Amino acid sequence: MRSTRLSLIALLSVSLAVGAQSFAHAQAVPSLISPSAVSAGLFLPSSSDAKNAGGSSELYLDAQYGLPVNIPFTPTRTVVSIEGEFGTHDGQHSNIIPLTVGEYFGGAGKSPFALHNFYGAVGAGFYLENIGSDSSSGAIGGYAAVGYNFALTFFVQAKYQIVRSANGPIVSVGTRF
Repeated sequence: MRSTRLSLIALLSVSLAVGAQSFAHAQAVPSLISPSAVSAGLFLPSSSDAKNAGGSSELYLDAQYGLPVNIPFTPTRTVVSIEGEFGTHDGQHSNIIPLTVGEYFGGAGKSPFALHNFYGAVGAGFYLENIGSDSSSGAIGGYAAVGYNFALTFFVQAKYQIVRSANGPIVSVGTRF
């Protein structure tokens, strides 16, 4: 469990460094190797399975990759995310790895990533769940999110995910590249 957390933190740290380097070189074409945003926060499970095995608050990490496609004539952006939700409680664990695709919608007719702007998002994907045992299972799930982009690429986001054994809200802060 501890090595899983450390591995994911190391992966996100490397992604953050690569993303910062890409930003510094002002790439004109989005990269599918480096993320366009990273965030960290808390997953607050409402499902009894995840809550009993991982506790009432779990670590949340996210790397987002903005795709170079969107719905024409709309202020939207398609985003692929790889996330991790990790918790331990009374000798048990809850590890959830969502792989999702979402559509982000900007407020006031602006891009969902525009500074000083609200946004909303909906998405779905595959959730790898390892809750309280050494065996893993997969489930299809989805989410809805709202957020706000502050100056200097900083954002806050509230999300609610719905998946078989790991429903619940997620609150996070992050940065965009």
